[in-house]
Parts: sequence; C-alpha cells; structure tokens
Amino acid sequence: MIMNIRPALARGLPRDLVVQLKEFVHK
Repeated sequence: MIMNIRPALARGLPRDLVVQLKEFVHK
C-alpha cells in the first residue's frame, strides 16, 4: 500500500490527506 502511496505523494497529494495517512500508518 505504501508503494502505491509513494507515487501519489510525489504527484502532489493534499497535505491534509498526507497527515491523515501518516497518522493512520502510525496507528
């Protein structure tokens, strides 16, 4: 899943979504 998210992040995902995703991964 992270591999799929990495390319999306490189494209420019909303910071809000990135923060939520990081929190979800930490949990």
